[in-house]
Amino acid sequence: MGYQYELLQELAEHLEIKLDVMVSNDLDESFRLLMEGDCNLIAINLTITRERKKYVDFTEPHGQTRQVLVQRKPENWKNMGQDELGKKMIRNQLELAGKTIYIQNGSSYSERLRNLSDEIGDTIYIVECLTRPNKLFHLLQRVLLIIQFVMKCCSGESDLFPKHRCRNGNQFSAVYSMGSAKGATSLKREIDSWLIEFRKTTKYAVIYNKYFGMCDLRKW
Repeated sequence: MGYQYELLQELAEHLEIKLDVMVSNDLDESFRLLMEGDCNLIAINLTITRERKKYVDFTEPHGQTRQVLVQRKPENWKNMGQDELGKKMIRNQLELAGKTIYIQNGSSYSERLRNLSDEIGDTIYIVECLTRPNKLFHLLQRVLLIIQFVMKCCSGESDLFPKHRCRNGNQFSAVYSMGSAKGATSLKREIDSWLIEFRKTTKYAVIYNKYFGMCDLRKW
């Protein structure tokens, strides 16, 4: 089950083919399978980056997300007013200078943070964790214990610990797509054509809101 799986079902029905799904939580492994011809499409929510474009052809975007910084609130945050709390939290990208940020291994956050480090002219220390996407919840839990900052995408998980951490005001928008093998132009063209039309339908709106309605990111 899931947003991507339901999209794939609709796509397979449109193409009049049988859907054969391989489940993987390892992004690097998924890219390897695609490049070696063991699968035709990576249907997880892939953010588009220049590095990934070297070995993957991205389909028409089918959604948008926000990359946000999750940070641990100070110990006595309950006794602070909003103005005082705001001064304790990072609200400007320049304030990331010299900070250490934990991210999921193989994610697009590394490239974004490196670019951001260049933009502010200072070092942002990046720690990539071997955390599977479905285990990101546990990485976020560690914010409460030993990690101060985590970079992630907006999802329902962001509201699980409202008393212990908050998102900063700097949110980086990114679109996500499916990924097809380099040179598979006919498949990409067919998927693109279908996605453009399917995103206009009520059925797509129902599927999207079923999984992402709370984020209200569909208006883009």
